[in-house]
Amino acid sequence: MKPGQTDTFQPDPDMDRLLREVGDAWAEDSCRSSERFMASFDSTLRRLGPAPRRETVRPGWTWRRWLLPALAVAACVLGIPVFLYQQSSVTGTILFQEGDLVVQGSGRNSRELAKGSLISSGEDGQGYLSLDRDRINLFVQRETEVTLTSSDSIRLARGEIWVRVDPGSGFFGVTTPHGFVHVQGTTFGVRVSPEETQVEIAAGKVLVGTEKNRTLALTPGTGANLSYVSDDPVPHESREDITPSWAEDLFGRAAASRAEAFFPSAAPPHLP
Repeated sequence: MKPGQTDTFQPDPDMDRLLREVGDAWAEDSCRSSERFMASFDSTLRRLGPAPRRETVRPGWTWRRWLLPALAVAACVLGIPVFLYQQSSVTGTILFQEGDLVVQGSGRNSRELAKGSLISSGEDGQGYLSLDRDRINLFVQRETEVTLTSSDSIRLARGEIWVRVDPGSGFFGVTTPHGFVHVQGTTFGVRVSPEETQVEIAAGKVLVGTEKNRTLALTPGTGANLSYVSDDPVPHESREDITPSWAEDLFGRAAASRAEAFFPSAAPPHLP
């Protein structure tokens, strides 16, 4: 026996039965015939089969055998929440950008947007973003600052955005220094200046409110102004075609860039 090994004995019921039967055969045949005793002994051995092997148990071997599988399972279990957290923390993607557009607190790469990401555009910066699995399309104008507070809400500190939310897809909210805008499937625009927040709606319905929680429902063809001066939203009429030209041009350049990436020879010319 090697050092570190322990020879453990455990009673074997088959061996006990063999000894009992051999003893009985000896008591019956020892005084009569040795040949009959040997024949009875051989028959008993064949009936009971070969004697079981005695196992040598090595201390600690059992837990070592299960160590690697246990570590693998633990790694998988711990990795699943991390993976789900990484997936859930991604709230959007930058589909197209140009000029001076800076993102702070991005996701796993420079084009992924996470909760808390701050998007800032300079004098020549614009961006086209997709939020909440492409449910929300967000166009960012020059000199704008937007923070993604969640997958379905943002904070607009300054500048201008144009937003399209898939009809019937659920809630989306914009907060500004002067109030809030809540929508459920619509196309609208928000412009923030130091003095006020201006909201324009192109389709669907929009609920706007001030810091005093005074609200106003808007429909296409109407808009509202939110400011520190008035506790209530101030409504106004909007022209029929209120989609800003900068958002249309940005969308056109984004589409041309995507087409050029997929089909270089068939890409449409870039818009000026």
